Amino acid sequence: MGSNIYRDIERRTSPEQLDKFLTLIDSWRNYVGVRLTGGEPTSVGRDIIHEMCDITKSHGREVDIVTNGFRLMEIDPFKFDFITLDNHGVNHELIEKCQKFLEEKEYNNFHTIPFSYHRDLEIQRKNNISNGLKCKDWMGSILLWESTVYPCCVMHGLEGMDNNPEVGYSLREAGWTIDNLKLLDTLKNWHNTIPAEVVKTCVLSCWHGGTNIVWEKIK
Repeated sequence: MGSNIYRDIERRTSPEQLDKFLTLIDSWRNYVGVRLTGGEPTSVGRDIIHEMCDITKSHGREVDIVTNGFRLMEIDPFKFDFITLDNHGVNHELIEKCQKFLEEKEYNNFHTIPFSYHRDLEIQRKNNISNGLKCKDWMGSILLWESTVYPCCVMHGLEGMDNNPEVGYSLREAGWTIDNLKLLDTLKNWHNTIPAEVVKTCVLSCWHGGTNIVWEKIK
């Protein structure tokens, strides 16, 4: 949703795009909840955050947020079913203020996590598309970024940090977009519709070390 210092162009998902996406996958209850993340989601401001929460609830889905606390104290915490405070190691003071704010509001559904991504290059060099498709995280979470739907928990971030527009382009060409009225069929048939270039990019660049966790399970 929010901006990212690594990206050439700021990209945000609008409330209208979110509503269209949820309408297209309405009958697919595998994905019960919506998570607002970024970048920093609170950078879009209170009104848009509140609208996105209301849209999500209108589709019968829970909504949570992952935030570094930037503008969290301007937002009604009870709009969320859960709040994750992302401690990047440089925002301790702000995280503590947000924790106090939530406690004073008597909002208890939150926790704080450290930022601990890493890359295991030795494992990544052994990965290939076949092994990559065995990763259980591909459809463990899907993400809407503007009009494009991304598989994998970190694929959108990899595209943004690398300023690699080919990832999004290949997904849109394969129908991973809210402009595709048969989007739900595309997502359900993901093994056959996901572009090979997307799988290759992820297994060689994944923030979690490629498919290292899955790799140990399938060797």
